Amino acid sequence: AIDRADFDEEVRRRGGGISGAWIDESLTAAAEALSVASADDLEFLTLTINGTSRSLTINARRGDQPDFIDSVTVREGDVVAVTPIQDADELPLDELLIDVDDTPIDDVETLDDRALVEFGEPDGFVTIISVSLDGTEASTTVQLSSARRTGSVVFDAAGNTVEVDR
Repeated sequence: AIDRADFDEEVRRRGGGISGAWIDESLTAAAEALSVASADDLEFLTLTINGTSRSLTINARRGDQPDFIDSVTVREGDVVAVTPIQDADELPLDELLIDVDDTPIDDVETLDDRALVEFGEPDGFVTIISVSLDGTEASTTVQLSSARRTGSVVFDAAGNTVEVDR
């Protein structure tokens, strides 16, 4: 058996522990908690994926009450919190919501690899991925860390690199 600390170090050495399968599983759990038919039908204000804590938090529209937004946190596949967002029914949700399909997170491994190359640190790893609206378009920020520095890479909705901060 491998020691947990050794396992975590190996995951970091390979660039982080965020995988498409893990995100799909978490989004499916969130969709169920929000009474949304499937993960592909999710509409959200913000999405945060934390590789270090193996958690995903999404502030998304409820399927059964589309004027309302709930914050759902999923940790290792299990929904651990569902919290209503106050006064969300007063927001112009149709203008602010992002369709999950309009983000590059469906190919998170490629996104992570590209961010790591842009970051340029040989021991770099992904810590957090966040998706939010930047003007009228979804923007995905990949936060990275290494022994010597932290940084981030921002991608547009099509997955094109917009900004690199080292």
